Amino acid sequence: LRLIYVATANSVPVCKAICQCGKAETVKVIATDIWTELKPYVERGIVIGALDQHMAEQGDIAVKTLHQYLAENIVKDRETKITPSVLLYSGMMSKISNLD
Repeated sequence: LRLIYVATANSVPVCKAICQCGKAETVKVIATDIWTELKPYVERGIVIGALDQHMAEQGDIAVKTLHQYLAENIVKDRETKITPSVLLYSGMMSKISNLD
């Protein structure tokens, strides 16, 4: 086993388990979304990439859509899609430092 893709918010527990098993040098992680708690694992080179789903933007759109539906009786006639971004080391460090 050399790489794990963690498709949920479980990246931190997976990284902890990798460290506890003594596999931090050989097993790497692709995370979904960026959490402040991931910073030490990014710095150690355990997390080598992430798919950023733009959670804040998703939340904003969801609240606006719900408000339009409830307050203005506006129903969207199509799906809203937000393409995730692939982040590598510098992008992850930038994103994590902005969360502090």
